[in-house]
Amino acid sequence: MFHSLLLACAEPFPCAPDQLLDADGGCVSRPLGTDTGEGRDTGLDTSDDTGEPPDTDDTAPADADGDGSPLSEDCDDGDPHVFPGAVEARDGRDQDCDGLVDEDVPDLLFDLHATRHAVWGLGANVWPDADAWVDPVTTLNGRIVRAGLGPVWDTTGVEVPLGGGASDYDAYVASAMATTGFGSLEDALTTSAEIDRLGLDLVLLNWEAPSEMEASGVLQSAYVEDFAHLVAALVGYLGDNGIAVPWLEVTNEPDGAWNTYVYPSDYAALVVAVRADLDARGLVDTRIAGPGLSTLAQGGASTRFLDALTPDAVAALGAWSAHGYDDVYANGDGVTVFRDAVADFSARTREVDPDLPFLLTELASLDPSYHGVATESPLTCGDWSSTEGYGVRMLAYTLLALGEGASTALPWQAADPDWGGCWGSFGMVDAGGTARPYLATLAALADALPEGARFVAPEEGDPAMAVAGFVAEDRFVLALANPTSAPRTRTIGWSGAEPLELTESVPLGAASYTQAYGFDDLTNLSFGPGVWQDTASAEYFADDDMRLGGVGGAWIVLGEGTPITGFVLDAWRWSGIESGAFTVEASEDGVTWIDVPTDEYLEAGPWDRVTFMPSGMPAGVGWIRLTWPALDPEWALELGGATLELQPGAFEVPDPGPVPAPRVISVEVPAESAVVLVVAR
Repeated sequence: MFHSLLLACAEPFPCAPDQLLDADGGCVSRPLGTDTGEGRDTGLDTSDDTGEPPDTDDTAPADADGDGSPLSEDCDDGDPHVFPGAVEARDGRDQDCDGLVDEDVPDLLFDLHATRHAVWGLGANVWPDADAWVDPVTTLNGRIVRAGLGPVWDTTGVEVPLGGGASDYDAYVASAMATTGFGSLEDALTTSAEIDRLGLDLVLLNWEAPSEMEASGVLQSAYVEDFAHLVAALVGYLGDNGIAVPWLEVTNEPDGAWNTYVYPSDYAALVVAVRADLDARGLVDTRIAGPGLSTLAQGGASTRFLDALTPDAVAALGAWSAHGYDDVYANGDGVTVFRDAVADFSARTREVDPDLPFLLTELASLDPSYHGVATESPLTCGDWSSTEGYGVRMLAYTLLALGEGASTALPWQAADPDWGGCWGSFGMVDAGGTARPYLATLAALADALPEGARFVAPEEGDPAMAVAGFVAEDRFVLALANPTSAPRTRTIGWSGAEPLELTESVPLGAASYTQAYGFDDLTNLSFGPGVWQDTASAEYFADDDMRLGGVGGAWIVLGEGTPITGFVLDAWRWSGIESGAFTVEASEDGVTWIDVPTDEYLEAGPWDRVTFMPSGMPAGVGWIRLTWPALDPEWALELGGATLELQPGAFEVPDPGPVPAPRVISVEVPAESAVVLVVAR
């Protein structure tokens, strides 16, 4: 059984780790390690509190700071972070009492006393007309889900009572939800039953206003009060039918007209009016999360909406909320873009009201490139979300959001609906029931997070990876996501607790990684006669600076012996060349070749673009070769893009075993990979 690391950080004890309650209920300083008979480990020494005052044996060596080292060995008995065996910090002091300063400082140093906000756990966005979301949310040990338990109002055929009061909108909502179809009461009750069974909290989403309240997709100021009555009536109607609504987003992404655009000043008036209507109905426990924007970054919608919030509007909010899609134009640098965007939003909202929790109520990546390797664009409903890289990226974004104060991050979405479309291609489970890789990456984090965990950051951030720590009563959980194209090795140290051991490690996302070939320097490939470098191709082929051309009997070999599990070859051929004229071969040793069955995807044009992908891939392949026979015209083929999917072998995080400083471990995280570690006693 694990002993406590940080019981003094658990509620309801109100004092800091180095303080005690005095007789008047205030907090006073005390040496660490002093148990006080409160029935809990107020000393942070991981020992059971017997309820008795500490032993005052005058013969025991003094340990004023409670770090376990007596005065005779401790070079600073007034600082619990300084003692023999402590971890060095980069601060000009000698933490480990060896006479040296700032030597062997870990790359990532965590002070387990310096926890921040509570982490509620994970969940997802779910659709109320299906139950496919239940399994992935259960896999995530879900704590909270977001769902639109109401109709798209324009589809109900019920007349909107413009200019009406609260009772008029009560009748309108009851009639609208009595209709069949998406967002009906039947759907809401079915979804709510599963939410209750799983013990989840609900973020209720009202998708948009009825079109009668809009002009060209924009909410008209004259109907702000009507819209408020409608939203409050929805919450009241659900409550009357046994569906509790702890959290509410009054409209989806008010910064965009794809649902209902709301002017920032009108949004401020709207949340005030909704809050007043909810309170008048006695629904004081329903808290508004807002503004629920489609963007996090400052300088655009986020700035306009936050600037427009009046003091009354801020007081009406129970949480900040926003959506994380800022990397849409990142071109392979999505992690940096998202890191900056979520930091901007968090910093600004803390300026306005630092006490409100922050809910990232939608999270997905729209950047289809991984280190310059483009997959299918999100706007073409491609398979970018089915890649290992997407799985690692989603974990990285989740860690970055939690690091900036988010209490939860809800992926878009738990399961793909059966209506298709691009926005139906992001699920942790696809429409056929197959799990995408990011369900595994997020589940590994969720499995390691016990209830009541609090976030802890390294004293210095990591410039390349997303890194986050979580502290609970029995463990220190550490997650590292490396979305880059290079392996990263880090030493990790911690202070504020006794020596701990690595007890669990879950490697993620290292099943494969991609390697792109550029043909500007002709490295890492070999080619036969009749192949040349086409330096002028950019004049004819958009977004392509260089490619390899070839005439009859030519061949090109890619690979370096690392096992290849898949490939994508993009080539251009002159119109009139027959399909199937080219051959893809594979080899284990680079000498003996066998045919690989491939699918060819043709995009016809003045020059036909053909994409080769394997329909079957032999095991153990380390090289692939593209060949073509003598053909006419002379410029038979040009290879413009080549990406190999590689298998680096098993990704394991070894147990460090006995180490000189048992508060330090070293971990290597391969490219496009992640790891979740649990450290305990």
